[in-house]
Amino acid sequence: MSYSIQYSQEYNITPFHYPNHQPTNEEKPSMCNDKPAAGGFFGSSPAVPQDVWFPSNPTPPPPRSYHIPSNPLRTNNYKSAPVPLTEDQVRQIFMKFDLNGDNVLSREEIRQAFNYLGAMFPAQKARQGIKFADANGDGVVDMSEMEDLVKYAYNLGYVVR
Repeated sequence: MSYSIQYSQEYNITPFHYPNHQPTNEEKPSMCNDKPAAGGFFGSSPAVPQDVWFPSNPTPPPPRSYHIPSNPLRTNNYKSAPVPLTEDQVRQIFMKFDLNGDNVLSREEIRQAFNYLGAMFPAQKARQGIKFADANGDGVVDMSEMEDLVKYAYNLGYVVR
């Protein structure tokens, strides 16, 4: 490939020579003397500002509203942090679910209490709580064993909802 020296210097082209290769007419660049427009290609018109409206264009869309409506019924409030329950609050919740008032918590009453606390699997937590707190092995938690059940539930880290 042989370019003119003026063309090579003007457009900063360094020719690459293949051995025994003569370029065809399709491989030769056109010898156009036009200078590129500022910010454009050869023969292109100057850039048109984006805010110009032409009659052939459709009407522009109305501006978007960036108001994001808030849902008053949402359950997540990211402005407040969860507050853990105290041992006394956990004890009051378990006593609230002593439905028959005999001061003995059955497995079903403990399951309902864990469901109220927000356990993922309340029946499993009730079984584990009874296993942890039931010292005499009768399958229920009475007032003498209540403290161990409260400590078990408190250490699970339930929060105020």
